[in-house]
Order: sequence, then structure tokens, then C-alpha cells
Amino acid sequence: MCNADSQCTGALFDRPKEKKQKRKNRLEEVQVPDDIVFGVAYVYASFNDTFVHVTDLFGKSRLIVTRLALRCYVAALYVGGKCKSLGITSLHMKLRAAGGTCTKTPGPGAQSVLRALARSSMNIVKIINIL
Repeated sequence: MCNADSQCTGALFDRPKEKKQKRKNRLEEVQVPDDIVFGVAYVYASFNDTFVHVTDLFGKSRLIVTRLALRCYVAALYVGGKCKSLGITSLHMKLRAAGGTCTKTPGPGAQSVLRALARSSMNIVKIINIL
């Protein structure tokens, strides 16, 4: 509709509203190398299997890898590469063994996971043994 002042209003004459840009998740972008982003790597190492589960500090799951004891080194190199692509530069390691009535020491996969993550240039801040 047009007024006497020759000002037109309505759906056809209104300016299109600017769309707000969605904020991207911080871990989905590759970060600047100076920026330190922490993650938590949960490693369950029994004598048969090894599970590596990487989350951010808030517990949101980022990556889960399951491998047998012989291929833990290759799996951990894969985890290190994926963490770099997600932007995670430093890790808190939480190791867990079978426990209960079974052995309470981590299996052989835990050591190879730690070694491979350290060699893939990940900063390991602390290592916690969860019983």
C-alpha cells in the first residue's frame, strides 16, 4: 500500500532481512597453530582389544576407534591425524584396564597408543590411570 506521502509498504517493498551467519563449531575448523585446544582421550586396553575414544573437554564425542592389540599403533596414528584435523592439539589421557575380577593393569595396547600419539606431535598434558 502506498501512503499519500508516496511511501510504499508491504511484503513486496520491504527490504530483505539479512540472514545471520551460523557460528561454526570450534573443533570442526583447523585452528591457528598457536591456539591450544584440549581434548580427552579415553583408552580402554584389555589383552584382547583396545578402544580409543576422544572427546572435547565438555564430553562431546569426537572420535571412536576400536582395534585389536596388534594394530594399536596404526590406530593411534589415525587418531592423532584425526585430532589434528579437528583442531585438537593437546590431550588428557585416561587409561583404563579390564578391572573387576580381571587384571587391573592395562594391556599391551595402552603403551603403543601413548607412544603413537606422542610421536604424532600431540601434546600429552597428563596421564590418569582409572581403576
